[in-house]
Amino acid sequence: MPWSRENTEYAPISYSGQRIVLNRANTDPNNQSITSREQAVLTNDGKDWYIEDLSDQHSTMIRVSRKTKLQSGDVIALGNRLFEFRD
Repeated sequence: MPWSRENTEYAPISYSGQRIVLNRANTDPNNQSITSREQAVLTNDGKDWYIEDLSDQHSTMIRVSRKTKLQSGDVIALGNRLFEFRD
């Protein structure tokens, strides 16, 4: 998905399986900000999909579009700053 003022179109990417490791090679080969061989993993428990950050820099971020429950230890990116949620 392009940024709001980016003049680029991206083709959809399809994956299959119950466990999908995301990295630069299978998402965006020219994206130098994807730094780990295993950036993140998508897993399916038969009902729901989950994502887990596997990157060395802990640089996998998720943009949410709904109210999302926070758990102690969750990291929130606001601009270029990171905040850790503690309850």
